Amino acid sequence: MSVTPVHELMPRVTALNVPGAPYVYAVEGTTITGRWNFDDPALAGSLGDGGASVNFRYVVTLDPSTGTFRCSERDAGYNNGAFRAYRGYSRNYNVNLLTLIVALVRRAERKRRTGSAAAPHRFRQEELKAPLRALLERSGWRRRGLIR
Repeated sequence: MSVTPVHELMPRVTALNVPGAPYVYAVEGTTITGRWNFDDPALAGSLGDGGASVNFRYVVTLDPSTGTFRCSERDAGYNNGAFRAYRGYSRNYNVNLLTLIVALVRRAERKRRTGSAAAPHRFRQEELKAPLRALLERSGWRRRGLIR
C-alpha cells in the first residue's frame, strides 16, 4: 500500500474536525495535536462532567521519509500524579484523594443543575485517538515504536 503524501493527508486530518465532535485536531508542519473540544460551549459541560481533561494532548509526529508516525500523550492536569496526596490500593487501582474530592463536588453540582446525580457519558482517551489513528492507517502510514 502506498503512503499518502503529507500535503494530501493534512486536509483529511482537518476534515475530522466536524461540528459536534468532542475532539479537535490541529496541524502544524508534520505534527498533529488532538485535544478535547472545550472551546465548544455546547460540549464543554459534558466533557468536564465526563472526565475529559482540559490539558490532555495527543501528539502525533509524522516521518514522511519512512511513512511512519509516533504518538505521545501529554496531560498537565491534576490527574497526572503531580498532586498525589494519598494513594490507596484496591484491586490494583490508585486512588488520588484530590481526584476523589473533585468527583464528589462535581456530582453534587450535577445534582443541583439537573436534579440527578447519575453519571454522564465517560469520555475515554481512545475516543480522541481512534479517528486519527484510523485515518493514518487507512492512508498507508505505519505506527512506529516497540509498543503498538
